[in-house]
Amino acid sequence: MTDSALADFRRSVARAVGAPSPTPVRPDRDWLADWPTLTALGAGTLLDSDTGGGQEALPFAVAMATELARALHPAPAAALLPASGLRSGLGGAITDETPVVVVDGDGVRTDGGAPRTRRPRPADGETGPVVGHEPAVRVVVLTAAGAALVAGDAAGLTAREEVTLDETRAVHRLAMEGVEGRWIGDVDEVRLRRQTALLVAADAVAATALAVDRTVAYARERTTFGAPIGRYQAVQHRLVEHAIAVQQLEDLVVSATEAVVADDAPDRALAVLATRCYERAPAIVSDCIQLTGGLGFTWEHGLHFALRRVVADAGLVGGARRARRDLVRAAGW
Repeated sequence: MTDSALADFRRSVARAVGAPSPTPVRPDRDWLADWPTLTALGAGTLLDSDTGGGQEALPFAVAMATELARALHPAPAAALLPASGLRSGLGGAITDETPVVVVDGDGVRTDGGAPRTRRPRPADGETGPVVGHEPAVRVVVLTAAGAALVAGDAAGLTAREEVTLDETRAVHRLAMEGVEGRWIGDVDEVRLRRQTALLVAADAVAATALAVDRTVAYARERTTFGAPIGRYQAVQHRLVEHAIAVQQLEDLVVSATEAVVADDAPDRALAVLATRCYERAPAIVSDCIQLTGGLGFTWEHGLHFALRRVVADAGLVGGARRARRDLVRAAGW
């Protein structure tokens, strides 16, 4: 992997998904319409060891998640891309074009049979949050007994939409009652959870960067007393501080990615990233809205969509408080 290859890939994703509308009334949550495009970019197989780049391709997965977030795209990158690493293990159960997501199934119970057999086994309970659920999407549920592949429209499965701040993506919980899933054998659950945590943080950082970029552009255009507001030091200093903070967050994303790929204290690197991200990102975007004179709160301007997304990302993983606990645990304090 080279920096130029990664930069080219980011540009390809950015061109494919486009920029968010400058005046959105309400974002379109239908991401399946873009799935063929994302598949062509490797979203379905990116992290698979046989058909993709395996764990070494994680920087490309982070790049894709970043560009999707900068476009405020509804595709659930943090659930889709880790699932791409399971393609080979799923055998003939799905095609490369079938969208698959990974979801936390700690609240799902099974019938107690042998977890490594591939025969269907009924499951009951409720999953954790599922971003962007659609009936056409297959779901890999990580339970205490193992991992199961479940159809998004399986008999006994009910999708209950959660009420969240995020207007760019739908969030559901899947209630299961006697749902039959195809058990897929050994999966590296720790690796999947690390990848998910990394991609959720990358999403929040990218949405924050989008908000800062838009606010900088606004400060150049908005005039008062005959001069752009960006000429005033009070505005300049705050924007510079936010730009530096975003660069620091982006550097932490890179460091955490390298740590996960190399398996070099990945939990500590992820906890440092999450702690800093979920403490700073909401505050940065909130201040960007204030720097627009509150215009960012309006539906027409759309800056608030980034704030909603950042807050929702924090909620998906427990926010800064949980990140601090994880950091203490990883550091052995």
